[in-house]
Amino acid sequence: MKKINVYLIFGAVAFIGLIIFVLFSFGVIKITPSAKTVFSRINVGEKIFFPQLSQDGSSLYYFGNQGVKLKKFNISTKKTEILYPDDILYTYDVIWSPDKNKLILKNSQPYTNTSTQLLDLKTKKITDLDKNIQSVIWSNNSQNIYYQFQDQEKNLNYLASAKFDGSSEQKIIDLDLPDYSFTWLDNFQKLGFWRPPTDVSGVKLKYLDIQMKTVSDIFNDDRLNKVISSPNGQYFVYGRFYQNDNIFRLSYAKFDGTNNKDLNYQTSVEKTAWSPDNSFFVLAVKEKETENDKFYKIDIKNGKVTNLSYSNEKNQDMIAAENLMLSSDNKTLYFTSNDLLYSLQLP
Repeated sequence: MKKINVYLIFGAVAFIGLIIFVLFSFGVIKITPSAKTVFSRINVGEKIFFPQLSQDGSSLYYFGNQGVKLKKFNISTKKTEILYPDDILYTYDVIWSPDKNKLILKNSQPYTNTSTQLLDLKTKKITDLDKNIQSVIWSNNSQNIYYQFQDQEKNLNYLASAKFDGSSEQKIIDLDLPDYSFTWLDNFQKLGFWRPPTDVSGVKLKYLDIQMKTVSDIFNDDRLNKVISSPNGQYFVYGRFYQNDNIFRLSYAKFDGTNNKDLNYQTSVEKTAWSPDNSFFVLAVKEKETENDKFYKIDIKNGKVTNLSYSNEKNQDMIAAENLMLSSDNKTLYFTSNDLLYSLQLP
């Protein structure tokens, strides 16, 4: 009788092991390896707002002194220079050109002619753009802008392109709803766009073929929250709405919506950063309100998820990461928490 029980136990263990092997083999269960990283705070000397890495990753552009002065911080030498001499007031959004020489400024300054301005760092001049320009995205060569033009008095609402200073406007297509957002896809050949979702529903993701001037659906169901594309636009990470649970979780897909992979992370798209070589993205997740954010690296080709573990000082403030940015060599993640700058060295 004892021998029979032993055989049954061994048989059960072997059967369970076989099931686990099959699940791992077919990707139903995915291993999440952990990699120890080097975590540190970078002392800029003040709180920073609207940070942006330079193209070579050696410097950080930011608004300092409570968002008034535009500055450049050299990460190696720890030296700071002021890029624009005057205070820039009431800024609530900054859209940098790819070459980092120009900025579109969105401001809430009272009694102003427009809420949209261009700052050219080469000429050190701020130029007012048309007051009817809403959401803006730069062209790849930093010479043009694409935007939603909405004039309610004249009943105008369309997507347009123009030179970076707003001149030579060309209407592309009519739009039927306010407040669209844009992202580049497929090596800047397609312009993805969507309207803002609500807290209890998603929206459709569409794209405009720049050459053909045709509009197509990427997702024909209302799943979308927001999108952040990879630098070449071949992939994008997005918030996916789950109707049954009434929540958003992260997913990613190719530019045409294929190869979609759902992730089990309930975090905002803004807490992600793409690698410059388009091979992976890093995300920050607040899994418990009483704990630091956790960081994960997601490899696009194989779907491998790596937990980027780190430890901070005992008296360190809780980490709630924002403004995630990856260096040009894919080795360093920069981010802010409580408007202070930190770095995380990737393995």
